[in-house]
Order: sequence, then C-alpha cells, then structure tokens
Amino acid sequence: GTLSIGAMFASIALIGSLEAAVFCALLIHILNSFYVIYSVKGFFESSEILDNKSDILLLENDFIMASDQKSAALTLPRLILAKGPMKEPDLVKNFYVIAIICGFFAILTTLLMNSTINLIAVTIFSGFFVLIAAVLLYKYPRIRGIVILMAILIVIGYLYLIAIDLFIIPLEFIDIDIFGIIIPTNILISLIIVIPGLLLWYYITIKYFWSEIKKMKK
Repeated sequence: GTLSIGAMFASIALIGSLEAAVFCALLIHILNSFYVIYSVKGFFESSEILDNKSDILLLENDFIMASDQKSAALTLPRLILAKGPMKEPDLVKNFYVIAIICGFFAILTTLLMNSTINLIAVTIFSGFFVLIAAVLLYKYPRIRGIVILMAILIVIGYLYLIAIDLFIIPLEFIDIDIFGIIIPTNILISLIIVIPGLLLWYYITIKYFWSEIKKMKK
C-alpha cells in the first residue's frame, strides 16, 4: 500500500510538473525515512526495527519517551520526544503541524516558480503563510529545529536551481553518449555539483539529531 501511494504521488508530480511542490509536501516523510535508513544501515521491515532497535518506549502512565540507546533507530518521533515524554495524541499533533508547514512550503514553492506572473500576490501569500507558521512554531516548540532544517534545505535547493539556470544551463557542452543513451552534460554537471551540498546538509542534520538525544540523557 505504501509503495502504491508513493507511485501515485510520483505520477501526479511528473504529469502535473509539480515535482518541487510534491517534494516539499512530502518532506516530513522523506526526512524521517532518511534518518531511519541512516541509523539502521539499510532497508528493513518495521517489525525488525521494533524488535531490535525500537526508537520509543511506552511508559506505565501512557506516556511515550524516546529511547536513549545509541543503537535505536533515529526517527522524527524520537527526535520530538528527546525533549521529554508525551502522550500519543500530543505527539500526533506535532506531526500534523509539521505536515501543515510542509504544505505551506509546497504552496510557496509553486508560487515562487510563477513569481514573474504576479509578484505582489506571491509576496502577500508568502507573508500570510509565514505568519501562520510562526504562530504554530510558537505553540509547538519541539518541532522548531526540524522545521528550520527543512527550510534550510528548501532555500539552498531554490538558490541552487537559480544558479544552475543562470550559469550551467546556458553553457554549450558536447552531450555524452553512453551505449546509445544521450546524457546532457549540463544536467550531469548539475547533479555532481549538488553532492557536496547534500553531504553538508546530511552532516548538519545528524549532528543536530544527536545533540538533542544527548540533551535528553543529561
């Protein structure tokens, strides 16, 4: 079922040319999957992770707390709970807020892609969304760091795309022919350039994750 839903979202993104917007909308799930794959060192069934590397622990008073074991899976629930135990409904509310803010990111991304059409409208909508996001982050302080990491990734990605469009795409290179498959050299260079940025973001996110876990232990 999960794979089918993922394929459906990918199809909608490709057919509607909404790749960037869909990426932003699903950023919460992408980030969580990224953490899990990094921590468990591969792809495993959820039952295997729960048996051997459970990220959260259920307390007697129905509160949920984050595991302080180094071998436990790194997940967004564990990161949110690192600031203290919570009941499940409260944890779910934090996830809802992150999902709402990711939706704002998706809408803003779509508006910015059409910023030349009506800059005033884009500015008004952007201010409105930023105001709502600020109120939500004030009420739910546990997710501030997560949202900031997401915002950094989106801003850097947007600047990267602008730089590619201005400096790489206009250059004329000979396309690479690999077994009859033509690969535009401009696209290949763009993909190579993005690797250092992704590695830096990877380093920052993992450092932030472990800093929060260490605070919990103290």
